[in-house]
Amino acid sequence: MKKHSGRQDSIVNRIVDGSVNIESEKEFENLLEIFPNEPSLHRAFADLLVKNNSREAADDAYEQSVAFFIDTGRILPAIVAQILKWRIARPLNKEGRNFYALVRDCKFVNKPLNRFLSGLSYHE
Repeated sequence: MKKHSGRQDSIVNRIVDGSVNIESEKEFENLLEIFPNEPSLHRAFADLLVKNNSREAADDAYEQSVAFFIDTGRILPAIVAQILKWRIARPLNKEGRNFYALVRDCKFVNKPLNRFLSGLSYHE
């Protein structure tokens, strides 16, 4: 992931924490071109798409955020984004098991929460 100046990172943080609202899908798409690997931004974009009844696009945006969250070792936000994705379309059992495998096989087990979550059984 590229390093951006503090000012640019600050705008991402403000969007994510809700102190800056972007209501335009096009503006969000422009931000995602600048910050393509920022999982929280993809999640916020997906939330906007749900609000705008763009369910298929929101499903894709949640999926991207889940992948980026897992790639960066942020398992709990990945689980939240996955649950929001599943609110759009109920998962098949296979999809649930595939997500469980991603969480279980997380390479960031040095974090206590990740170690705990990756140790849970599928039914837990």
